[in-house]
Amino acid sequence: MSNNVTKILSYISYEKLSIGFFIGFIFGYLFKKAIKIISIIIIFLIIIIFVAQFYGIIHIDNNILNNSDKIVVFIKRVILFIKDYLSHIESVGGISAGFLLGLKVG
Repeated sequence: MSNNVTKILSYISYEKLSIGFFIGFIFGYLFKKAIKIISIIIIFLIIIIFVAQFYGIIHIDNNILNNSDKIVVFIKRVILFIKDYLSHIESVGGISAGFLLGLKVG
């Protein structure tokens, strides 16, 4: 663990925290790291697509890109599923606090 994580966790009483907090912390930390890696990969893919289109290797049809309503519907369904799932968990407060701390530290 890094020094920041050790400093933060040293101020917290381990007896008062639930397992949800630690699970949320781990997911928040890993989520932030994964988002960084995924964003770098997406940027490189976009650059490769632009270069390939510039040299005539591929052709991108703009009409297909304008019909992206299915993606928006999919994202809305995923958000509703997560809301429904989290509403049934009793320790959402601990998980949320841990997740936010994991995002901050990661």
